[in-house]
Amino acid sequence: MKQIVRIKIRNEFSKVVTLLLEPWGEDYGMLPNDEFEIIAKVVDENFYFQVDFGENITVWAEGQVIDIGVYQNNKLLECGYNRLVENT
Repeated sequence: MKQIVRIKIRNEFSKVVTLLLEPWGEDYGMLPNDEFEIIAKVVDENFYFQVDFGENITVWAEGQVIDIGVYQNNKLLECGYNRLVENT
């Protein structure tokens, strides 16, 4: 059974936060008020997203995925989008 599963994540903070997509280790910088949509094509009827809010927003895709992407305004984002570069 193939299906589409979606979740929208919005940065309600007044600072940039990092969205992590696991288990792939992809990262995306979210500016204040940014809204991203994660869309997964799955074959597992028990698939779900788990979201953890901490220093970062971590979204875990739990189950068998054929394809997954992070979108903003219907545009597919590349891993590293708006990545924060720390001063060292």
